[in-house]
Amino acid sequence: MGWRDIAHAQQGLITRAQLHALGVTRGMIRHRISTDRWVARSSLVIGTTTGELTRTQLMRLGVLHAGGAALIGD
Repeated sequence: MGWRDIAHAQQGLITRAQLHALGVTRGMIRHRISTDRWVARSSLVIGTTTGELTRTQLMRLGVLHAGGAALIGD
């Protein structure tokens, strides 16, 4: 499974740790952010799409940033 698959399953969001585990370097992440392909949504989470986040994406962002056993409740 590649980063695109993971990001797709997580509403276009992926953590820096997930990217690093897949061999994506810090330099590659910086390049994609600087060329407006990706957006740093938090210090730990990268958005692979630009623009406003949906409610679902905002909830996923919180869970990914919190990590561990964080859950989404409604």
